[in-house]
Amino acid sequence: MGLTGLELHAWCVPVGRFQGAILVDREVALLTQLMAAEADGVGLKSLSLDVEAGGGFWGGTPQDVLDYWRKLRASLPNTHVSVILDYRFRKQGREAFITPWATRADSLQPMVYPGEFFPAAADMPIERAARP
Repeated sequence: MGLTGLELHAWCVPVGRFQGAILVDREVALLTQLMAAEADGVGLKSLSLDVEAGGGFWGGTPQDVLDYWRKLRASLPNTHVSVILDYRFRKQGREAFITPWATRADSLQPMVYPGEFFPAAADMPIERAARP
């Protein structure tokens, strides 16, 4: 069975900084290399950035977000870049500086987990998380 007709889309977790070291240039260079890869005429169609806070996730500053976007768009001008949003934990959204990520994305992908649809309360957890 071949891969004819399938599209490939990349998903990654930007980190930005780790233990004080700025990783923006290295990450953008790796993503640029990844998006340019092609095998048997099949290449990647889009890039999704999973922006969350916490260990192993975004550790940069708001300025790092702007720098990341500037460099990413310069190196991948024709790539559709989406941002994955997980608003179950509002603290994560604030810590990951979600607004500068989301306002520069070509599309948004909300994270929704099946367990969120089986609440003990009358309203679903996803509804509670979406309230202002």
